[in-house]
Amino acid sequence: MSIMHRRLVVLSLLPLGLAPLRAQDRSTASLVQYVIGRTPILIPSPAGFLETSRRAPDLWRAAALGPQAGGALVLAHFLPDSDIKALESGRTISVRQYMLVQLPKAAEHAIATQAQFNSLRSGTAEMQRNLATQLEPQLAAALARISGDLSKAKAADIQLSVGEMVPVSVDRNEPNVFVYTFLAKVSRTESGATEHIPTVCTFAYCFAKGKLFMLAGYKEFKSPRDIQASRSVV
Repeated sequence: MSIMHRRLVVLSLLPLGLAPLRAQDRSTASLVQYVIGRTPILIPSPAGFLETSRRAPDLWRAAALGPQAGGALVLAHFLPDSDIKALESGRTISVRQYMLVQLPKAAEHAIATQAQFNSLRSGTAEMQRNLATQLEPQLAAALARISGDLSKAKAADIQLSVGEMVPVSVDRNEPNVFVYTFLAKVSRTESGATEHIPTVCTFAYCFAKGKLFMLAGYKEFKSPRDIQASRSVV
């Protein structure tokens, strides 16, 4: 698998160690325009989710910290409406489902070709055969760096890890989109206490107007129904 294939997947996995968050937000837009380089891209909000960046800067910064440390440009962060309402009431929540829209910073001003996206699709499909082995070295290095950044930001010893990555399905493989779902065990250790969270992840690599970007949906896995719930977000 090429370096680009591995980098895209690693960037998508970096937000998995998010901590409990507190903020206020209320966004009602169902279709949001983002500019990648100088190219406008319209991205619909997932049904039942709200975007957090505009009216909840603290929440937005917390959500984007990991991906940005790993070399990603985060365009949007979505939480379920119920989580937003809890945040508005002043409660602290543990984020169990969310979606990010992101891309590698290095790709912000680049123009991709259809041939390049086709190569990404075929490489990612091939990667499903041995997901963990191909990603482990780069993912471990990125998570070690992010653990250090989070530890400094929170003045606490925080360690993140992702293990037991199991491919579930390739959900779409079309000229402008590649979507796949897998399961992963996410571990977060803070001040000696470790939490293990089985997580279902659905990633969509999208190609529009010469731009490559990613929709990354995450949900705590408790039953097979959570797999479809993860797919429905992207």
